[in-house]
Amino acid sequence: MFWIVLALILIAIISLYLYFSIKDSIVRSEPDTEFVKKALHFVASYIDLQRNYSASGFVSVLVSRREEGSVTARLECCIFSLDGRGDISFDDISALTDKSFHYAYLDSECYSVDSSSVCVSCDIPMLPTSNWAPTLNLLKNEIKKLDRDLTVSVGRGAVMVGKRMN
Repeated sequence: MFWIVLALILIAIISLYLYFSIKDSIVRSEPDTEFVKKALHFVASYIDLQRNYSASGFVSVLVSRREEGSVTARLECCIFSLDGRGDISFDDISALTDKSFHYAYLDSECYSVDSSSVCVSCDIPMLPTSNWAPTLNLLKNEIKKLDRDLTVSVGRGAVMVGKRMN
């Protein structure tokens, strides 16, 4: 009886070890729709600023795998001018935004300001995967629905809406 219990414990330990050692190598084929929703809201907020206040700048989504195996994306937006003015501040952006904009546009800790731009960035998680192309392609397609004139490209681990919009 002792040997049977010991064998079952060893089988359980080996099974857990194998599960955790191969789980990161499993390729997900479905996109992470929750990630797409958050990233799209961030990009759409910039597009709204561009449309409504003649913002000039760029927005990007950069995906990377962390050392511990998690996958995150850095959402970044840099604004060079608003309504033709180049000397903008966090207060200028926050005065234009409300709760309909992405949360990062409302948090001053996410901003960096220099003499030529106001940049906002934040990190959001993505489901662990070794194949994030389906998720990034879905994000690209959703961004294109917002504005057909945008140049949206998917690279290895990135979606760039890098066309300067004036």
